[in-house]
Amino acid sequence: MRNQTIKWWPWIATCLVLINLGTLILFWMNERDRMGGTSPKELIANELHFDDKQKAAFEIIVKKHQDQSAQIRVEIREAKKAYYQLGPKNKKATQELAFTYAKLEALNYSHFEEIRAICKADQKDALNQLLNIIISGSNFGMMGPPRLKF
Repeated sequence: MRNQTIKWWPWIATCLVLINLGTLILFWMNERDRMGGTSPKELIANELHFDDKQKAAFEIIVKKHQDQSAQIRVEIREAKKAYYQLGPKNKKATQELAFTYAKLEALNYSHFEEIRAICKADQKDALNQLLNIIISGSNFGMMGPPRLKF
């Protein structure tokens, strides 16, 4: 009886290891899709099927937006530093933080208006649908929380 039990342990251990590996792979794939996924730029370019002229204009619009939003993100970091040093009771720090976030949202809005301007009539409806996906599924304009490593 004891020999039969000992013969099964390697098979049981192997099955458990395979199940664990499969689970880890599924979690990794889900995390990759959730965190990485498709960028708004790729999503818009792929779904709207821009012609060559539109693609060239879109690249210029995106580059301009990236440059401007990078500067605003620096301002947001500085406003956050002041906010966390002075605390939420400091009205000036709170207002400055809110103002810089609003500035980023205004930039994003004008960015999408520029994209809408290069769209053909049939692409505008598709862009509106994509905007709903982009806005509801991300913290657009911000990189999101950094991954902590312990």
